[in-house]
Amino acid sequence: MPGMLKGFVHRPGGHCGSSAVRDIFEFHGHRFTEEMIFGLGAGLDFIYLTDPEMDPPVYFSGRSDTMEKDLCTNLGVGVEQRFGLSDEEAWEAVKARLDAGEPVMVTADVHYLDYLHVPRRFSGHRIVIAGYDEKAGVAYVADNDRDAVQTCSLASLRRARASDARPFPSQNSYFEFRFPERLNDLEEAVKRAIRLAVRHMRQPSPGAGGESLKYPADAVLGLPAIGHMAEEILHWPEQLGAAQLVDLLWAAYVYLEKGGTGYGGNFRRIYGRFLAQAGQLLPDEQLAALAPQFVAIGDRWSLFARDLKEAARELTEAARTRERAKAAGDGETAQPARKLELEGLTPVLRRARRELQTLYALEEEAIISLARWAEG
Repeated sequence: MPGMLKGFVHRPGGHCGSSAVRDIFEFHGHRFTEEMIFGLGAGLDFIYLTDPEMDPPVYFSGRSDTMEKDLCTNLGVGVEQRFGLSDEEAWEAVKARLDAGEPVMVTADVHYLDYLHVPRRFSGHRIVIAGYDEKAGVAYVADNDRDAVQTCSLASLRRARASDARPFPSQNSYFEFRFPERLNDLEEAVKRAIRLAVRHMRQPSPGAGGESLKYPADAVLGLPAIGHMAEEILHWPEQLGAAQLVDLLWAAYVYLEKGGTGYGGNFRRIYGRFLAQAGQLLPDEQLAALAPQFVAIGDRWSLFARDLKEAARELTEAARTRERAKAAGDGETAQPARKLELEGLTPVLRRARRELQTLYALEEEAIISLARWAEG
């Protein structure tokens, strides 16, 4: 069945997971805001991990990798994540569901999606395939990064779905949803989701990810992960080469502020907006009153991310100055540039460590408040 599915509507979003699932839910007649999808899936979390096979070899994120699964469990929707098929088998499986009139959510590497033009690889991105035209060699893709449904070449989509980029290789993964006649009671779902988010942060369980996206054994989750990152950040220079360190500072901005983070703030602002909406829905003024705490914490994460980005920009410019001086044979200019690069990094990382410690304290306070509400 070439073409796009009749009745499919894509609304742009700030986070790839909640935006993609929201489009799926809306297609099946259940309209939620992106904030409610994120919150009902207990998306609030933090993960810090290292992997020498990644580039850069450090990764961190403020969302739970099990958000989609937890959302569906919470609302009474069946969901299975299929993975490990060959490229051809994976496309045939998706095509069969499209031919049956159902959009399909898949994981994909942003680097290979031809409409995005992203230089960095990341395979945990969620998109929705809403149709295809094999004669034209294209698929129609809904992506949070674009306001309208995009045309993506089937060859590009194939590479993106088969990507082995760590920490979350795509593995030709796709999701199968089974919607009941009625979803679970929304008020109770809000309460369950908040209790689960509190557990994510206070009692993290490594290895609790979906079957294809299990966290590595040495991953640190929840509040402990923020504290761990505060300690590790001072060791980044000795653990990484200069080029990887600069790449990590650039990547930190993407991880925390730009790359599908719910419009920035390390997912904290989107969670705060969920609490505000949930407080109106219940209605519960005490719950709504907790929203500003998380929004303010998100604002601090944004400032933290921008500080690291500025440090990366300055280090990159210093390196360029040094290279230009070296090419010109100007040793006197090259040496100060190298000195500036090294001296400029230590105070940046020390400042970042202090800010992470502050963020840990603020998040702990906010989670305690949330736990008190959930237990009340």
